[in-house]
Amino acid sequence: YKDYTPEAYRQGAKRFVEEYRTMPQLFITLGNEPHATPETAKEYVDAYKEVYLGVKEADSNIMGIGTSEGPQEPLFAAGFGDYLDAYDFHTYSSYTQIRGAFAKYKELFKKYGREKPILSTELGLNCEGLTRDVVAMDLIKKLTIFFACGGANASWFGIVYPDPKGKSLGSMGESFNVFYCRYSLYHPKLEAVAYYNMVNGICIKKFLQERKYEDGVEAYLFRDRDNRCLQVLWNDKGHAAAFVPLESVGKVRVLRFDGSYRDLDAVGKGVTLNVSTEPLMLMYDQKEGKLPDTMGKPAIAVQAFDLKVRPGGTVTLPVKGEKLSPEDIKIEAPVSWTVSQPKAASDSFEYTVQSPAVTTGREGRLRILLKKTDKPQGEIMVRAVVETK
Repeated sequence: YKDYTPEAYRQGAKRFVEEYRTMPQLFITLGNEPHATPETAKEYVDAYKEVYLGVKEADSNIMGIGTSEGPQEPLFAAGFGDYLDAYDFHTYSSYTQIRGAFAKYKELFKKYGREKPILSTELGLNCEGLTRDVVAMDLIKKLTIFFACGGANASWFGIVYPDPKGKSLGSMGESFNVFYCRYSLYHPKLEAVAYYNMVNGICIKKFLQERKYEDGVEAYLFRDRDNRCLQVLWNDKGHAAAFVPLESVGKVRVLRFDGSYRDLDAVGKGVTLNVSTEPLMLMYDQKEGKLPDTMGKPAIAVQAFDLKVRPGGTVTLPVKGEKLSPEDIKIEAPVSWTVSQPKAASDSFEYTVQSPAVTTGREGRLRILLKKTDKPQGEIMVRAVVETK
């Protein structure tokens, strides 16, 4: 590569854009994780300069994305930020690492200037050997934190790895793929569903606020110009039932990572939910309003969010609430599961849940609905694990 002159880099980039700009090309990425050192940083930046200037000579509207090195000081010191329109970083570890990347960018902007938008062309998770629900939940959390930190654009890694001959099963590419592409059939995995819902959920919404509550619940609020809101909640400490205040809000769609959803009625006040490691996406219309300082007391509560039951066996499910009658509570169980209805009216009810005698299922999810009107005002999810040993 040392045989190429700066002019060759510039003209090569210019010719590349002129050849392919009839395609719907929006961005040119200048590099992919080259891992510059203090010794090589200037050499890299000299090359980026010529390529960037060549791209702009051909089409000034094309965005030049800096190499996905992340917030590395040697590049900033060498003038990296003068030859890009946006910064880029990749991450495949915990979603908590995203905050660290943005904090480092902020530190470098303060020291060197050249503040510009921050992208991540590869948000992902080292997912070999992991279940798809873990990946889908991580995807929602990473995208939420990325935009809460001020990120401009992001893309999950990876979208599609075509497998026309059906040979990629068990490979690294297959594990990172959000679709099952065997024989090019493109069946969506859980993370494809979560990705679809996050793209449509955030859409043009701007980040407004985040809060962390004493019980471990984290909440993130987004709103667009038409007052459509997205609130993302999760609790990495476990389960917490809470009343989520939503002043002047009516319909609330509660969307889960697996694509299942429930439409609730906040009746101008709020909804009762249990928040766990599984993130919830709340979609509603609200002209104004911020996240509450504290969550409210849930209208219904349970003693435990995890129950154990043998095949064909029964387990007791106590449900508590103030000024409730049996008609105010509805429990939805999986097919072939049965739930007895209590007869006595009080503030505490005991339901008997029976699992099917023959089942290959490992758990049944019980949805406890608060229904004081035609529309439910809350939903508590309880998991009944089927014990076979």
